[in-house]
Amino acid sequence: VSLAQANQMYVVFVWRSDAPDGAQPNVPDASAKAALPKLAARYKGNPQVMYGLQVEPHGTGSDWATLRPVFETMVDAIRVASAPYVPIVMVPGSSYSKDVSGAITDPVKRSNIVYKPHAYEASTDYQAMFGNTYNAGLPVFIGEFAPSDGATMVDMNALISYTQQRGIGWAAWWMDYSNQVTSALVLSATNLSPASPWGTTVRNAMLTTPTVAPTVAPTVVPTVVPTVAPTVVPTVAPTVAPTVAP
Repeated sequence: VSLAQANQMYVVFVWRSDAPDGAQPNVPDASAKAALPKLAARYKGNPQVMYGLQVEPHGTGSDWATLRPVFETMVDAIRVASAPYVPIVMVPGSSYSKDVSGAITDPVKRSNIVYKPHAYEASTDYQAMFGNTYNAGLPVFIGEFAPSDGATMVDMNALISYTQQRGIGWAAWWMDYSNQVTSALVLSATNLSPASPWGTTVRNAMLTTPTVAPTVAPTVVPTVVPTVAPTVVPTVAPTVAPTVAP
């Protein structure tokens, strides 16, 4: 976290499993519910630290109607640990976090919530999976995307264009260089140059994405109502005729 702060970066702690890169449960388990509040207490008040409730809910019990109340309970526990601060919490979707459309009619009823879909599908699915959620006025952040699981570089370029047009933030997957199924962003552990085409595409997108300046509330100058001096009506003393003695 301190290294991220020194480089003006954010850290998102997202629960996956007890073991490093282990198999994640279908839905957040007791370990997830215990770990995130501990992290929230440790990094209380740090604006560069955010939390994600799970990487990718899937399988039994991962439908949105079941997940939403679980997520609210987890957010409450994080809020208690981080009080009086209210850090951003990223909420995954169903179907391996691909679909956050359930939040349109049944949102997580807590503040500072961002919905975190993972985009590993064809670009024709974007609108249904998370575009409609964004159009409904809910905050969306693409938590993962890569040319993998059927998605191609054509889809990835379409996604980058889609997010730039709407001001949606994203994080590309992944820095791994071990020649696994998903394309790596960098060449190796000792050469962090971007790999082609995936790494170079992401790097170029990061360099060309416009910076959104924060909205500054205008300074309101109070209107001064001028004081109107009252009109003074002079008092006219009546003229009294003198009494003349005979």
